[in-house]
Amino acid sequence: MSKNKMKWPSFKEVHAYRRTVYNTIKQIIETHSAFESANLPITQQSPAWAVFMGFEHERIHLETSSVLFRELPAYLLRRPEQWPPYHPSADQSSTHPPQQGVDYPQNQMIAMPAGDLTLGKPQDWPSFGWDNEYGQRSLRVRPFRASQYLVSNGELNCELALKSLTCLGRGLPMAITMKPKPIVHGVPSKKGPHCHTALSLRPNITECAINLALTKQPV
Repeated sequence: MSKNKMKWPSFKEVHAYRRTVYNTIKQIIETHSAFESANLPITQQSPAWAVFMGFEHERIHLETSSVLFRELPAYLLRRPEQWPPYHPSADQSSTHPPQQGVDYPQNQMIAMPAGDLTLGKPQDWPSFGWDNEYGQRSLRVRPFRASQYLVSNGELNCELALKSLTCLGRGLPMAITMKPKPIVHGVPSKKGPHCHTALSLRPNITECAINLALTKQPV
């Protein structure tokens, strides 16, 4: 906000503007003929396409904001009153290091057969899409293995404890350097107005390396 001398609007002014936009979009959805059942589905030729693009764009910002919130210290966050209550497990104590089968499930590798795959969708697909979702590409996928679940924090903790891995496919040592990558946004530091203190650490490793370390099988 300090990169220029522009006078930014107050919170009250921004809130009033957002309310005006909300009421305008709501009226369009309720009254415009493009949203009538006779004109569905909404395609790229419909004037209502811009409204759905706005929905998708808003979701992008919500997703990005949720990541930034999780990287902030807890004392800077406030839980909205209208949110559902926390899961009961939030108040349970946990052990460290986490134990497989207790704190996180055992993640099995599932063999997937070879097959044909077609990517993309046609221009008349009855839902919103960004430019890179259209077109078509067909390819042959070789057999592979995939984890049954998403990689958990427990598996990640186990991977961080390892100093090296072995590439079983070639029998060669494969050194994995565990250098945490700092997140450099969120809380201002004393180094300057645009410098920030790291709030969390991200390991510079890939999910494939995690699966290889835990299952001892190439992916």
